[in-house]
Amino acid sequence: AGAGDVVREAVAAAAPHRRGSPQREGIRSHEAIRCSTLIVRMACLSFFVALVVALLLAPAAAFVPAKGLTPVRSAGVQRQAMSMNIQITFPGGKKTTAKAGEPLQKVAARAGYKPNYGCKQGSCGACEVKVGGSKVRICKGKVPNSAKALIVS
Repeated sequence: AGAGDVVREAVAAAAPHRRGSPQREGIRSHEAIRCSTLIVRMACLSFFVALVVALLLAPAAAFVPAKGLTPVRSAGVQRQAMSMNIQITFPGGKKTTAKAGEPLQKVAARAGYKPNYGCKQGSCGACEVKVGGSKVRICKGKVPNSAKALIVS
């Protein structure tokens, strides 16, 4: 017997009114209200659990800004910074120029620098270097906005 059956039996035993009487109908409507309230609570709980699970399974990188990037205040400033050529020096004295936002992996290849790669997805950290004082993974990083030349170490 389910919980609903137990409640119905208890109500029937407590109020032995004739079927269809006003007292009996009042009890039925009260049961319906309790049942619908329970259904609403269960739906809310299910939604909350699904939300918590989604947040726990979401990658942490989705909530953290990329390392080495500075926020841009307006689109005009961003266009200006993207069009500037920034001189970048890699280990071994290999130099090239790049635009802010350009993938570091392409810039390193253009300069003739071959970083140590492990996974090429940014998870292992084998290609991590310092660019302008910030740690960046070459396989996923981009050239940061800078008014001066950058040194990769």
